[in-house]
Amino acid sequence: MTKIIQDPDLLILNECSNEQLKSLVDILVFDKDGKKRIAESLSTTKHFIEHYPKFLKVLVPDIINEIQRFGGNTIINTFRGHGVAYREILEDVCDKLKVNYNKKLSTPLLEGELLRKVAVTVVEKMTDEDVKQFDANLDKKRFIDAIMSNNGPAMLAIIAIVISQITKQTAEKGTIVVLGNILSTKVTTLVVPVLNVLSVAWTIFDIAGAAYRVTVPFTITLAFIRRQLSGQNEELKEILV
Repeated sequence: MTKIIQDPDLLILNECSNEQLKSLVDILVFDKDGKKRIAESLSTTKHFIEHYPKFLKVLVPDIINEIQRFGGNTIINTFRGHGVAYREILEDVCDKLKVNYNKKLSTPLLEGELLRKVAVTVVEKMTDEDVKQFDANLDKKRFIDAIMSNNGPAMLAIIAIVISQITKQTAEKGTIVVLGNILSTKVTTLVVPVLNVLSVAWTIFDIAGAAYRVTVPFTITLAFIRRQLSGQNEELKEILV
């Protein structure tokens, strides 16, 4: 096992619920077909064997080690004895997804830019009819403009649905939905137009090989969880049960 490096951006994991941790663990361990990833090592740890899926707080150090390891080159990790910090992973993901950002942004703000990019990518693939299901007064251009100008409920609803599908596809036996009953009645009405184009999300995750099929969904999911736990976004309260 590689050495865990100090990572203040991942201290948020200590605040996560068991269900939130499970959504992250499943991304690290399982691929989109529900099979264990060839490169993963988390499921071989003593804590995973003894405590998955019900008591995942004890896995936090192992989760940190695993995502840091996925974020670095395996051969390079072997020589230096550790992976890379979450911030470096996040910037790498943003670069791959062509997120326009300033390196001086704090990690939560940079995560916000990543979420915005994902939402815009989904909307760009929607039909005009799909957009109308979100808001009859919007067309695609105005919808994208609205996402780019703020972090409102519509953007967060898109991200919630994307993450819900990510975790259902990566979870063992496909039973978990991220963050519990995340989709309120209001958000459920928006599921169909997003699911109509959700294949684009997996296309994004597959663009750069196996490591990015882990780091992209992991950073998106953690970014959303951090927003939920921060309590700073009233919009989240409007879409979460």
